Amino acid sequence: MTSPTSSTTLVVFNAVSGNSAVHNNTSSFDPESFDFSKAMAELAVKKNATMPFNPSDLLSRLPKDILNTILGALLISTEPLVLEADKDTPVSNGLELAILRSSRYIYTISAEILYGCNEFTTSSPATSFDFDKDLLHLPGKNLQLIRHIQLAIDWADKLWAKFPLIATVLGSIRGLKSLKITMVPQADDHVTEEVKDVASKASPTGNNFPRQGAMAQMMLKAEKKVLTKLVLDLQALQVFQLQGFVDGAFAKNMENWVANGRRMPSSGN
Repeated sequence: MTSPTSSTTLVVFNAVSGNSAVHNNTSSFDPESFDFSKAMAELAVKKNATMPFNPSDLLSRLPKDILNTILGALLISTEPLVLEADKDTPVSNGLELAILRSSRYIYTISAEILYGCNEFTTSSPATSFDFDKDLLHLPGKNLQLIRHIQLAIDWADKLWAKFPLIATVLGSIRGLKSLKITMVPQADDHVTEEVKDVASKASPTGNNFPRQGAMAQMMLKAEKKVLTKLVLDLQALQVFQLQGFVDGAFAKNMENWVANGRRMPSSGN
C-alpha cells in the first residue's frame, strides 16, 4: 500500500500543477525534514507513473521561492565546506550535490545557493597553504559566487612568503562578504617541505630566515602591506577577522575598519 503523500510533497505538486493555492500551502514546507528522493517518487506516482518522469522538469516548473527553499535544504550546510585542488566542487559534507547535474537551469540556481550561502575552508590548517590552488580549480563563474571564507593556517611564520599568492586569488572574488583568518600553532611543530621550499625561494639569498630582529620587522611590514591591500580590494567585504596575527593592534584596526564601513583606521598599520 502506498504511503500517504507528505504535506511537503503536496506543496511541491501543487506548484508543479499550477495550483493557484500553492502559496497558501508553503507554510507546510519543512526544509529540515525534506526528503528529495521520496518527494520525487511520490510526485511520479501522483502525476502518472506510466508517463516519462524527469525530476529536473518538475523542479523547473516550481515558483522560484519554493525552488530556492528546496535547493537550500539540499545544498546549505551548517558547517564550512572543504575545497580541494583536485575537485571542481566542494566535499559534499552530506549535501545533495547530484542536483547540480540535473539540468542547466537547476545547475545555475543551485550553484548560486551552494557557493553563495555556504562558508568555504580547507581540510586542515596545513592544507590551507594551497588554498589559492583550491580556489583556482573551481570554474571561474562559481569562484565569483563565493561570499564567505574561513581560513585557519599553521604556517604563520611563512606568511610573508606564501600569503601574497593566496591574497591575489582572494582579492579577485569581487562579491566576498566575510573573510575570517586565524593563525594557529602547528600541532606537531612540523613545517612541510613545500612550505620550506616556497620560503626559501621567496628570500633574496635562498635562505630560510628566522623571524628575529630586523628580518622579523621586514616580514611583518610585508605581511601588513599584503593584508591591507587585500581588504582594500574586497570592496564588498562586510566581516573581516584576523585572529592570532603577530600585530594584534593592526588586526583589530583592520577588523574595525571593515565593520565601521571602511572609515579611516587609526594608526598602527
